[in-house]
Amino acid sequence: MGIMLVYDITNAKSFENISKWLRNIDEHANEDVERMLLGNKCDMEDKRIVPKAKGEQIAREHGIRFFETSAKANINIEKAFLTLAEDILRKVDSSEKYKHCGAIKTSLCLFEHPDPPDRNSDSTSAVSLVLETNQTKRK
Repeated sequence: MGIMLVYDITNAKSFENISKWLRNIDEHANEDVERMLLGNKCDMEDKRIVPKAKGEQIAREHGIRFFETSAKANINIEKAFLTLAEDILRKVDSSEKYKHCGAIKTSLCLFEHPDPPDRNSDSTSAVSLVLETNQTKRK
């Protein structure tokens, strides 16, 4: 499982919520959940309130990845999703937790989406994370 925490670089209050959200994840999510921090609206540099260094610092303190993104300008969106998906796959592939299932096949596919949600966007790609489990009974 993976969680992306997103704050708005033009809104200090949204950044202040990150610490609380990280505590909630620590308290309520599985311990092996992948987390990623995204500072969104990096296309609005002239309205920036939260310095990039603050995002990098909190990510470093919590041992999580950090990207600045722009959903509007499609900056680092695909990279962030692919990175999170790859981190999840790596964790599943190396985890003893899933060995009891018998066989696990994982794959990551990047494909062209025929009908993107935002028709104004240049991006037509989507990320698909597939986890197949074959449970076998041991005799």
